[in-house]
Amino acid sequence: MKKFSIFLIIALIILLVGQTIYFAKKRKIANEENYTIYYTENEINAIHNNTEIRDIENLEGIIEKYKITMGYNAIQLSIYDFTSGEINRIYDWIKDDLTEDYEAIYNANKDVAEEMQIKNAEDFVGIALQLKSIDYDITFSIKSLKIDKDLTYKTEDGNYIETKLTISYTNDKTLDLKIKIPIDMEDEKIYYSDYDYLTSLYNQYKGTVKKEDLKVVINNIADSAADILENTRLKTDNKVKSEYDNNSKYLTDLKIQSADDFYSIVNAIKGVTESEIKETPVIVIDETTYKEENGYAIVELKFKYEKNSFTLKIYLAMDEKTPAIIVKA
Repeated sequence: MKKFSIFLIIALIILLVGQTIYFAKKRKIANEENYTIYYTENEINAIHNNTEIRDIENLEGIIEKYKITMGYNAIQLSIYDFTSGEINRIYDWIKDDLTEDYEAIYNANKDVAEEMQIKNAEDFVGIALQLKSIDYDITFSIKSLKIDKDLTYKTEDGNYIETKLTISYTNDKTLDLKIKIPIDMEDEKIYYSDYDYLTSLYNQYKGTVKKEDLKVVINNIADSAADILENTRLKTDNKVKSEYDNNSKYLTDLKIQSADDFYSIVNAIKGVTESEIKETPVIVIDETTYKEENGYAIVELKFKYEKNSFTLKIYLAMDEKTPAIIVKA
């Protein structure tokens, strides 16, 4: 009986030591500045192995510039976790859905999505649409992660920085996210959403055109590009210009103001193949082209398809005038 009691005590001690070691590993400090994220060593290794990368380009620079108190490793691990794990979870939710009612999918998984730091249905839908546009699947392998230091801004309240994160895959596809990082320690969460390509433009443009109105025009152009190409591809130059007069109301609604402008836009669109033009493009604002002259802000807008693209110029009124938006090539 005495030997059995000694054996039982030894077994309990071994069990307690084992549990202590396990939980010590579970509470591995993820950075060097008091901020702690809890990962097991296996979880950390899995994140690293899946991404096959160790650094996020420009992350260290923005931490220094904006004096972000959350440590590099904590931010790095959060980004790795989202881009190599949570993206796959979103894909799993949407891959077999034929309705493309991504808002309903968000609502059905709202609690989990909020734990992933996706704050609302609009942010979720934007990410889902991007995944669909690049034909994402579970085989995608991350090549690199890059924060765009030129598209990094403090929020109006001064409590966060918002920046563009580009995920580049080994198959040359890319996914753009907006990430929101707290500057101080009060909020320990990094928020993820679809990157709104107009955000950086409106950090420069202070005119009278509302973002939502411009987005409607841009989406209408993207939706109309296939019809424009189909209706003009076999026509002579003069016939193309006459199409403007025949469809002036429709084309004016697209903010195309003249037959010459329409002719130039048609020639730009012809750089995209008939099969590509039927797909949803990735829309990119080239902020480096931004300038203001003659009462308008002018910036180039690129519609990117699988292999080809076309570029248009958007004119935005700086004050109340008609037309407020003009589209040219």
